[in-house]
Amino acid sequence: MSEANLPNPVTLRIAVWLLAGEAAALGVLALLLLISDLRGGATSQQGAIGVIGYVLVLGAAFGLLSWALRGRRAWARGPAIVLHMLMLPLGVALLSNRNLLGVAAVVLSLAGCVVLLAPSTRLAIGRD
Repeated sequence: MSEANLPNPVTLRIAVWLLAGEAAALGVLALLLLISDLRGGATSQQGAIGVIGYVLVLGAAFGLLSWALRGRRAWARGPAIVLHMLMLPLGVALLSNRNLLGVAAVVLSLAGCVVLLAPSTRLAIGRD
């Protein structure tokens, strides 16, 4: 059986679902930010549009990477690792403010890096 016909290893499936879940969470966050801004929570309209746009672009990136890894596209692994590594300092900063979102960001960041760096994930996408 060729490598392409083998079932996805557990680590790759976890990475795909993790990225998809993060994309969905960012979509929900963008919606919540929009609702808050429409109710008068934004200090400036330009800032609100920028933040919502940034969250949407980031969510789209996570979604695209999830889709690409599901299709075993090797190019998607590097950017997915980088996005998870960039979440780590954000999580640490949130932890310093005793924010529970910091715990989630750190855990998701580390979990994402572990499953994406796993040898079984690397082999499944054709990186020998």
